Amino acid sequence: MLSMIGANFVGAVMVFAFIRYGLPIPETDRIVADHTRNVMIFGIYLAFAAAVGLLSAAMMLRSVIRWQLRGGPPTRHEQMAALHAPLRQAVVHLILWFIGGILFVILTVGEMPSLAVAVIITVAMAATTTFGFTYMLGERILRPVAARALSEGEFDRTMTPGVGTRMAMTWGLGTLLPVIGIILLCVTQLSTDLVFSPNALAWAIILISIITIGQALILSMLTSSQISDPVKQLRRAIERVQRGATDVRVEVFDGSEIGRLQVGFNRMMRESDERRLLRQLFGQHVGEDVARRALQFGTELGGETRFVAVLFVDMVGSTGAAAERPPGEVVNLLNDFFLVVVDVV
Repeated sequence: MLSMIGANFVGAVMVFAFIRYGLPIPETDRIVADHTRNVMIFGIYLAFAAAVGLLSAAMMLRSVIRWQLRGGPPTRHEQMAALHAPLRQAVVHLILWFIGGILFVILTVGEMPSLAVAVIITVAMAATTTFGFTYMLGERILRPVAARALSEGEFDRTMTPGVGTRMAMTWGLGTLLPVIGIILLCVTQLSTDLVFSPNALAWAIILISIITIGQALILSMLTSSQISDPVKQLRRAIERVQRGATDVRVEVFDGSEIGRLQVGFNRMMRESDERRLLRQLFGQHVGEDVARRALQFGTELGGETRFVAVLFVDMVGSTGAAAERPPGEVVNLLNDFFLVVVDVV
């Protein structure tokens, strides 16, 4: 969870720096009159938000930690806590962004009311992007815990978003929102009385573009790893099966389509093990050749008409031998006897 808090910290610093230095404003105005005061307020709120984030993470993961220490399969509540922890923690961070955004807007409006809308839009976009980023990062960090919760508990495919939702989230947060920000800057320049200097507008677009490239790359890497990692695991498992391994299982990472594919693979391997065991038991009772033929050609429930020859054999003293001798010796004796019979037949 420290990584999620760190991501929010970086996002907050970038927003503060962009509004303070990158947001295009008329050259005769200043966005902040008392810079030292606002930096102090910003730092104090960051420390407060970090403390709240850590405390909320500890409370949300309390049942998960108890389950990890206790061992065994998780309860339904513990499983839900493990799987929903990234989303719940991301929602907490979003609420902190909302509170911090209100505070920052109040400070900004007091110095320059004309930039209130621009600051609100900037903070809202940054909060939305950071929310999605921290959610994906939290899923990545808690993947081992989620995999164990799904493997040992009851599988529920409604617990996490699907592949399509994650791809749409990546596109929306990494591309759509930054482009909307650039469009709003240009529309403001063309249709309002707030006229930006050419240099200020150019630098703002350059900064947004650089941020877009970086965050799109990171979001794409997180999304691709959520898809490629389980696919690679399945590929390795299939290769082991092709080499003859029978006790092959894969971890179930989440409740998406990929998770259902992993559950299906594990179910297929369990059913294959059961069929293999039944085939072995069947072969021990009727012989491997008969069992193989029955499995290959099947049987007719109505019976079949066959011409057969029957040979009756008996071993003198077999009943007394079975009563007086150890079971292992009796079995060896019968095996030796039937070896002779089979050779004769």
